[in-house]
Amino acid sequence: MYNPTDNMVENVIYEKKKGSVFGIVTGIIFVLVSVWLLFIVSSWWAIILGIIFALLGLVCVGTFFGQQGSFKKFKKYAPFYDCGDAFLEQIATQTNLSTGVIQGELGTLLRDKYLEKIVTYEKTGQIIIASTRSKAQAENFEKYMSFFNDGYFSFSGIAAHVDLSVEALRKELQELANFRAIQTPVIDEENDTIMIQTVSPTVPPTQTGNEVINTLLQEGEVAIATFKRLRESIPDVQVQEKIDEMILVTNGIFKKLPGVPEVFDQVRRFTNYYLPKAMKLLTSYESARNSSVQSEQANNILEQIAAVLDSLVAGFNGIYDSLYKHKALDIETDIEVLEMMLKRDGVHGEDDFRSS
Repeated sequence: MYNPTDNMVENVIYEKKKGSVFGIVTGIIFVLVSVWLLFIVSSWWAIILGIIFALLGLVCVGTFFGQQGSFKKFKKYAPFYDCGDAFLEQIATQTNLSTGVIQGELGTLLRDKYLEKIVTYEKTGQIIIASTRSKAQAENFEKYMSFFNDGYFSFSGIAAHVDLSVEALRKELQELANFRAIQTPVIDEENDTIMIQTVSPTVPPTQTGNEVINTLLQEGEVAIATFKRLRESIPDVQVQEKIDEMILVTNGIFKKLPGVPEVFDQVRRFTNYYLPKAMKLLTSYESARNSSVQSEQANNILEQIAAVLDSLVAGFNGIYDSLYKHKALDIETDIEVLEMMLKRDGVHGEDDFRSS
């Protein structure tokens, strides 16, 4: 996925600094040439050229010092680059700047080629600040913006509007969902309709005021990140779709927790049982699927795990429903049912997850 915490910022600054050094050296050369023309040659044409070279040198030196301020601005916004779920208000809170100042500074960085594209969804304040890695996602977000948060549209109609096949449209929208710029689209295959909803600002765990809940939320973030890594590593489309649903449900469960703290114990049990079980199954699938030596045992593991993933996804959805729709239901019942399903399908013991 798109994560700005690697060397992208450092690489961009390194390239810009190389240009700045070249500029300051060029400026110094211009100044020295102008001094030579003004004070040594001293003819009328040398004076004119000397003034021109002096001005060019001052421009180069001024540009060099101006770049230093741009470096600071570029670093300041680094946590928000290549993020589908960034919002202007969140950036304003974390930087202590007004949204107008933020937009102005980002516009300057875009103009100076520090960034590739900036797209803002005015209705919610969602903003995508794209480097080369997420420029395509920003362009797709902009392309579908007129269909956001406005009910159902004809699926084939949108495909025709953007000049794509239905399959290509589905792929682009799923990529935007994986990028966290939109929610997973709601598709009604029978009626050929689709609804595209954008994401909402998330509350950082440190702002809940409850350290116990904060810790649980952080565990949820780790689990979601693990699911995303597994999705990228596993090439099977059907398994990827099931992981997408697990990510969607898990994200929904943890997003609602700060506002419904009374379900903390149930979410804790979900975190202690369902998430480790799902990650264990998927990690085993990943190991067997990507093994350089495919054996009958590895193929059996793939078949067993693939068969039980539907039950696991159903369990995830059942937990979500019991937590936020029918709070009287007990999560323990769902856990027992899933455990029986896993045992029935032969995917339960530690031995089941060994690959050759």
